[in-house]
Amino acid sequence: MTLRFEPILAEGIAQVSYFICDDSAGFAAVVDPRPDADIYLKKARHYGVTITHVFETHIHADFLSGARELILRCKGSAKLYVSVEGDASYEFEHEPVKDGDEYVFGEVKITAKHTPGHTPEHLTYMLTDTSKEGQPWGAMTGDSLFVDSIGRPDLLGDEKTDELTQALYKTMREFFCKLEDSVIIYPCHAAGSACGPDIGDRMSSTIGYEKKYNPFMQIDNYDEFKKTVQENAPPVPTHYSKMKKLNAKGPETFGHTPQVRALSVNEFEEEMSGADTIVIDTRDMLAFGGGHIEGALNIGQRPILSVWTGWLIDSNAPILLVIPNDKDLERVVNLLWRTGHNNIKGYLAGGMRNWQESGKEITKLPQLSVHELNENKDQYQPLDVRKDKEWNNGYIPGATHVFLGELTDKLGTLEKEKNYAVYCASGYRASIASSLLQKNGFKNIHNIPGSFKAWKAVGLPIEKKEETQTMSEDIKQINDDISVAAFDPDKGSFKTFAEKGFKSVINLQTTDEDQNLDPNKEEELANDNSLKYRQIGVSKENLSEATVDSFRQELENLPKPVVVHCTSGKRSGAFVMMHIGCQQGMSGEEVIKKAEEMGFECDQAELEQFVKKYVNKKTSID
Repeated sequence: MTLRFEPILAEGIAQVSYFICDDSAGFAAVVDPRPDADIYLKKARHYGVTITHVFETHIHADFLSGARELILRCKGSAKLYVSVEGDASYEFEHEPVKDGDEYVFGEVKITAKHTPGHTPEHLTYMLTDTSKEGQPWGAMTGDSLFVDSIGRPDLLGDEKTDELTQALYKTMREFFCKLEDSVIIYPCHAAGSACGPDIGDRMSSTIGYEKKYNPFMQIDNYDEFKKTVQENAPPVPTHYSKMKKLNAKGPETFGHTPQVRALSVNEFEEEMSGADTIVIDTRDMLAFGGGHIEGALNIGQRPILSVWTGWLIDSNAPILLVIPNDKDLERVVNLLWRTGHNNIKGYLAGGMRNWQESGKEITKLPQLSVHELNENKDQYQPLDVRKDKEWNNGYIPGATHVFLGELTDKLGTLEKEKNYAVYCASGYRASIASSLLQKNGFKNIHNIPGSFKAWKAVGLPIEKKEETQTMSEDIKQINDDISVAAFDPDKGSFKTFAEKGFKSVINLQTTDEDQNLDPNKEEELANDNSLKYRQIGVSKENLSEATVDSFRQELENLPKPVVVHCTSGKRSGAFVMMHIGCQQGMSGEEVIKKAEEMGFECDQAELEQFVKKYVNKKTSID
């Protein structure tokens, strides 16, 4: 007997489904399947088992449920089990699941637990060894609890958000926080999903780890919980509300990957004349830039294609495809299917080669290197299409900012005749945006391959939204011995530190995060300016009492005065104020208040909770 419990990641939408079987029992269950369901049937054949149960944790909003598609392909062996808690209703055949219902698969028992908050009907499925009745060993948490994060409660509209936020808080405090630390959590989403704020990179965790590091599990005050959840929620993709309704109704099923016609050049051109038809060109940005069909959108052939098609294109819109190679068709169709796009009228057989050899017109999208942009900056208006959080961490000087997901609605804020140089982090989203602008009549659009990563890699200047003050004003003196630099230093900063009389520098940035200078370069510049230098990388993963103790020890031993920096001053301010608070016998709450008065607001719930706990423990205040 062998228990098989396998997570299956759908990249792009960052969705995780689960295959569970006990090969001695001969049957299996699948939880939260995606629509391209062959992968589950292949696993069943590999292990010699039959899929008999297909479970859903909740009505999904971010991807097209594959539950009914999998049921169809199982040819009668499986039934579909969905939650009927929270007055949930469906327009398709199903088996109702309620809180406490149990299902046994050989040596593993699955128990449904109602965990509302992300949605009213949400279920978590607990996993228990039948030979060791008692505490569960695992929990398939769906979209209620993620690694480092939590499910968002705002997807049913403003009128339901407060009610769901209260339910989510109750779920955290009265259910998840009371589980044993050893219980392993298996969420429905990994990093990259918009179903929760800043979901962690790992695909699983433990309750004990999350209690220690997940900020949403540490908050025991409802008002603070509500504020943190609302302030940290990422933008809601435009397709979520429609997808939820479609999943409750029951998506169309095919029994196979949706079939797509191969179209000749003339047939393709004829289909293009249809109302609302969208041409998606999935080639690389440089190939697209060299020549493409006028009006095409360049959504490159990566897993994230699913998400951006969901953001930008209505699921009912008729779609025509231009792909790099005809053999790529099934992969592209599956990616589109995951966000409900199956109205695909055809693809251009032979691709752009056949189009251009037929003498058809092509349009170019000029590609501009970061060097060319820098050398001719007076000729171009940089347009940043990244998320707000990315923009706030630094941007090309003089740039205008419009997030790609909102670009369609904000076209009227841009000038059609202006020379725009469009960039994102690497160029992928920039090429989508550039093609969208071209499609909407903007004449002078240039895409930036490599984009912000390339700009930083060659050491070109960066502005930050916070940097409206001079460097001197951004160095905040805490006392005669300690100051905090509320910015990410560049090459000239260390000379400034020395000129201002500092003797030592402590850097709290990690080696992995984006920064103007890596720690080795900082140390070299510090030595050149006769400054002592220490680097103590601080991140969510290593935020611990020992890390603060190490920082405080270095602070005591280094020559004074010392300047402490990170990227924005938030970590530096928090660590310095913990040190001051412990020295002065302050409470954790007093330290937070004092930090805010000095401009070091802890806007990350995890950091705020940690500061309070550390100071209270060190000063023996309960």
